Amino acid sequence: SLIILDDKIMEIYREDKSALNMYIETLNKYAKTMPKNVNIYSMLIPTQIEFECPNTGDSQKKTIDAVYKAEDERIKTINVYDSLEKNTDDYIYFRTDHHWTQRGAYLGYCELAKKAGFDSVKLSDLQEDSRKGFLGYLYNQANDPDMKKYADTIEWFTRTENFTVSAHDKDENGKYIDYETKMYNIPAD
Repeated sequence: SLIILDDKIMEIYREDKSALNMYIETLNKYAKTMPKNVNIYSMLIPTQIEFECPNTGDSQKKTIDAVYKAEDERIKTINVYDSLEKNTDDYIYFRTDHHWTQRGAYLGYCELAKKAGFDSVKLSDLQEDSRKGFLGYLYNQANDPDMKKYADTIEWFTRTENFTVSAHDKDENGKYIDYETKMYNIPAD
């Protein structure tokens, strides 16, 4: 079920106990079978309807809290809920899609960095670019051509210098493979 509210299309959240139990069971299995030096993180991300229309559908906050409580104590839970809630005036969710934007994902990354013990890169240290005209999954589902005028903008943030990504796969000689890559491959207009 969808709701169109002003310039946003949102999907009504309904808790799926079967899917939640599978998620919990899977993470708990990893916690029991992985070596103790392997960190396991769990980050459940609420959708924008949780903040825009909090009394519509099931409570994502209650679901997230219940899942985190049921997870093995080895699993490090990442609370991105509070950070998203504090930043709802920012462009953290797409208007025509059910995903968070790159700014929303950045908030999640910052919360992960805190929990994992590393410093997050500041957005101000990155080069920003964007592309207008994105119409997401919910736009197609809503079948409301008037929503086209609210097309989203996809933003991306990149380092200005080159950087190396290290693959975690080993080659046939047992050596790690390092290679340079672009974070985004943007086609020309």
